[in-house]
Amino acid sequence: MADWLKDFKATRSTPNLWVEHAWILESREPLSVIRKIVLRPGINVVWAQEPEDEAATGREAAGHGVGKTSLSLLLRYALCDDADTIGMLRDELLGYFPQGGIAATVHVGSVVWAVFRPFSGHRQALAVRDGTLESIFSDGANNQFEQYQQALANSFVQILPVSTLPGSGQAMEWRHILAWRTRDQRTRFDNFFHWRSGEGIGFRRARQDPPLLMRAVLGILDIGAAKLIADIETAEQELSQLERKVEELQREPTYNLNRVEQALRRAAKTDGFTPMEAPDLITPGVLTILESVLAGRSRHEEQLEHEITELDRQRQELRAELSEIDNEIELWQLETSRIQALLDGNQQEYERLSNEISALRNKKGRCALGDVEFADCDYIKSNTSKVSFLRKRDETALVETRKAYEATRSTIAQRLIPLEQRSLALRGQAKEQQTQARKLEIRSATSVLERDMLVSLQAEYRELARARNDGKESADLILARKQHVELEQQRQSALMNLEIARHQRTARAACLTKLTGVLAERLLGSKAFGWFDEQSDSSPFRLAVGGEAFHVLEVLLGDIVCLVDAITCKANHHPGFVIHDCPREADMGAHLYQDFLVMLREIEESLGQNGQAPFQYVLTTTSPPPIDLRNEPFLRLVLKPGADDDLLFKRRLSQQPIELPIS
Repeated sequence: MADWLKDFKATRSTPNLWVEHAWILESREPLSVIRKIVLRPGINVVWAQEPEDEAATGREAAGHGVGKTSLSLLLRYALCDDADTIGMLRDELLGYFPQGGIAATVHVGSVVWAVFRPFSGHRQALAVRDGTLESIFSDGANNQFEQYQQALANSFVQILPVSTLPGSGQAMEWRHILAWRTRDQRTRFDNFFHWRSGEGIGFRRARQDPPLLMRAVLGILDIGAAKLIADIETAEQELSQLERKVEELQREPTYNLNRVEQALRRAAKTDGFTPMEAPDLITPGVLTILESVLAGRSRHEEQLEHEITELDRQRQELRAELSEIDNEIELWQLETSRIQALLDGNQQEYERLSNEISALRNKKGRCALGDVEFADCDYIKSNTSKVSFLRKRDETALVETRKAYEATRSTIAQRLIPLEQRSLALRGQAKEQQTQARKLEIRSATSVLERDMLVSLQAEYRELARARNDGKESADLILARKQHVELEQQRQSALMNLEIARHQRTARAACLTKLTGVLAERLLGSKAFGWFDEQSDSSPFRLAVGGEAFHVLEVLLGDIVCLVDAITCKANHHPGFVIHDCPREADMGAHLYQDFLVMLREIEESLGQNGQAPFQYVLTTTSPPPIDLRNEPFLRLVLKPGADDDLLFKRRLSQQPIELPIS
């Protein structure tokens, strides 16, 4: 056991996430396995071994193009990564294995998921809880791939202290965390936050969001403190507003009392020296004067009501007279029309008008021409009783009859003139009475409104004066004082929580700094110094040494610090899973590379229990690993550039652009 890790104790016995088996399938029906890879918690080395034959040249001599990077991409694919680089690999593999895909057993917490993801985008992904490779494709198997995806999100995203990235509000996703934990050689390990260079992992802000995600996972994101600060600022603003409101509410009774007094004095027409209430039986007060004013207004309203009643009576008489005259005018107009119908020989119109005249005869009223009842009018009787119709039998009699009717029509026209003049005069008089009645009603309504307002002001004054004399506070003032007390309590609570959050954040940063320093000293000697810079957006884990190799080491060392911290600190939400694809090729010295891997083995031995490591670290490499890691249980797969059986897919693909060495 390594003494240099004695101050750090594991808080878990198994990784929260690890892959146990991976099968590269040529087809699922029939089930045909190209290669099976068995992995373990702890260190898993995939070695692309270079040939010892000095005659080997080109790709065969370099150990590239054998499938090590393809394996890391397929492991990511099994963990629900759909990055562009994985899509390129799938397109290539689809040409060779159209029915193929990657299958795996994945441990998510305490649950084992059997998963299959096809190379073809048109085929369905499958997953079975607590399943095996065979159970995935068994008849009647319940496909739970969506539940598998949700399990990854629930286990590693929903447990974070925040659900969205501060600043952008973008929801954090499992693919963001997976991008960090599966680092490949395409980024050359040149920056700690270059997780998927050019692959489009979905961050809206490529520079700001990765550091925020890391802090959230490590449990040092100050979003809680920032929210507390915002809450405190909001509370202080609201307290200031409440204080002003309390002052206003305290002044409000005096202001309202003065307002009501001024209104009552204006209504009573008194000056400011007249007391509001009578001090004795001799000196009248404003309220006493107002009683007289109100009594006068009541009498005035009664007088107006009397005038309105009298005017209504007159209007009713006028309307009755006007109705009689209008009926009489209508009767004579109908008679004129009937005569015309008779003269025109229009029997149908004559009979219709006769019926209307008969109806009018039954109306009550007096004939203005004869000053008798309509029913007793001789003229109406004589004319409405004629029912004979003109015929062309006797021309002489016909002419005489026409003359008689023409004379009758002329007489009616003359008699209509005074009736129409009287009707017009009555209508003008009715309009004038209507205007006068409207004015009286407005005056009465205005008086009632003003009197009610004065009564209301009197009641308000008495209530305000009683509250002032009793020292009673308004309900709004009581509520405002209560709100002020509650808000101040909330502010004090937020201040206390902010201090706790700052202390916890400082403690977490100090713990990460300590761990970085311990690993740096173990790897580089006692003169090396490492620390954690949480504000950095490029190199949060720093080494106090120079050189390009050490710059790459800062990236690798940072990943291992986060991994060890996840094992030893419950505040860290890291899944305990890391893939490093060819870190040696990322401009890292051979000796330093060897020491780095030996350090990882010591971490596994120190923090593991009963041969079980609490993390999973998958390493692909073309450089020879240390002697201790070239055998079981650490060495999980050896790939060689010679024979097809030693290639990942047991055949050489026509082109593997993602496997090309980086110069």
